Amino acid sequence: MKVVSNAGPLIALGKLGRLDILRKLYGTVLVAEEVYEEVVTSGVAYGAPDAYLIREYFSEGAFEKRQVEIVELGREARIEDGERATIELALREGAEFVLIDDAVARGVAEKHGLRVKGTLGVLLEAVRKGILTMDEGIILIHQIKRRRDIWIRDSLCDLALEGLRRLK
Repeated sequence: MKVVSNAGPLIALGKLGRLDILRKLYGTVLVAEEVYEEVVTSGVAYGAPDAYLIREYFSEGAFEKRQVEIVELGREARIEDGERATIELALREGAEFVLIDDAVARGVAEKHGLRVKGTLGVLLEAVRKGILTMDEGIILIHQIKRRRDIWIRDSLCDLALEGLRRLK
């Protein structure tokens, strides 16, 4: 299964110490070079602990960095270079999913026919497939709600918790 990730899900799962979920669900995850620069190069320079963990996953081959030329999107309004490169890479690779948390970038990806999942969708899928227990999923979502360095709205976390309850 081909899956391309933007920075948000990598950073969120890295901060939670649960990047393993991506490997277990999807095998190797493709990442645009622009996203690597944002998450790993800049993160390591800043001293962000999650950046070192993410870099380790690249070294192990769980994440694969790819160069991409921006052809389809041009200078699509209101999204960052990393998001643009992520969407372009997903289109080029025929990805089954693109992992993006940012609402505007998700809309652009969907407009281009891509299936989109965010960090919370990944956690729900992991519970559905037995990679996480229900309790682990609930704990991780509550951790996201409590952390100010993971930028996922509380209201979305509440919807995800509701989704988990429906899985019981």
